[in-house]
Amino acid sequence: MLLSCGDALVDFLPVKSVDGRDAAVPVAGGSCLNIAVGMARLGAPAGVVGGISTDLFGRMIADHARMSQVDLRYATRSEHQTTLAFVRHIGGEPQYVFYDEATASRNWVYRHGSIPFDEISKRSMSGRPHSPTTTGQLRRLR
Repeated sequence: MLLSCGDALVDFLPVKSVDGRDAAVPVAGGSCLNIAVGMARLGAPAGVVGGISTDLFGRMIADHARMSQVDLRYATRSEHQTTLAFVRHIGGEPQYVFYDEATASRNWVYRHGSIPFDEISKRSMSGRPHSPTTTGQLRRLR
């Protein structure tokens, strides 16, 4: 299984309402979750490592992950709120505002032994051995 470690959040993407006003639509996202979803859609077993809230938005994230065949067994669910990101385009460029104080992602802490690193292959997807740095990091986490 390929594990993606980091954030899972809800992006509020800009749209126009039916009456033409600016509005936002919530979408499950975050780089970690997006990577895991992409790997799963390519047919690789994928999972997320990190904090996911049990609030309304956290349930959106979990539902999206499950529907995308992303394994959440290594994600820590908590009552901390979900990180929210608001996106606005200014001059054709996206501008982001994050609300992440006291969130599930921010409060996630690796618990020794919570991930079975012995099951992680020492070979990368390309067939080459991991770098000495990566191998050393895996040893320290075990």
